[in-house]
Amino acid sequence: MAAVAQPLPDSLAEARQANLYLQGRLKATSATTSFRSIPVIDLTPSFSSSLADRQAVASEIHDACTNVGFFYIKGHGIPQNVCEGVLKLAERFFHELPAASKEAIHMKNSKQFRGYEPSSYSSVNDFTSKETKEAFNWGYEAGLDPTGGDGKYVEIDGSSDGSKNQWPSETDLPGFYSGIAEYYTHVS
Repeated sequence: MAAVAQPLPDSLAEARQANLYLQGRLKATSATTSFRSIPVIDLTPSFSSSLADRQAVASEIHDACTNVGFFYIKGHGIPQNVCEGVLKLAERFFHELPAASKEAIHMKNSKQFRGYEPSSYSSVNDFTSKETKEAFNWGYEAGLDPTGGDGKYVEIDGSSDGSKNQWPSETDLPGFYSGIAEYYTHVS
């Protein structure tokens, strides 16, 4: 007797559909060259008034993205204590925030895939082995922008109301939003 395939729960089916889309995009742009180390790109010349300097950094980034897929950066100008601070925020988020609070801001509730992403929700390996990563995804928000924004940033869905991010409550994770805002100030 042949086994009858059972329908997947909506969230898993959606995750698989998103994964298939991503895999298709990756296959279409994957490079065939190999690499021996992760590139380290110094961003210092990108702040130069020289167009040639800025283009050289852009070329390095393009090469790393198309031939390796990721890279390290240095010379970004973000103070070490700010970098360490945002890593401590991540540790608090993943280790201290209760599961129910993470579930309340699950990315399945966002059209922009923002919020908590548990390891079981997406896969870079076609769901053939257990994922070990979790993520918290967020994007531009005028409230994080130290300039207040210029109102010209338009989201994927065409809106610019800044309400697309999902954040843990201040009660559940005190200082998380303000810590992200401090980090964002330096990144921007």
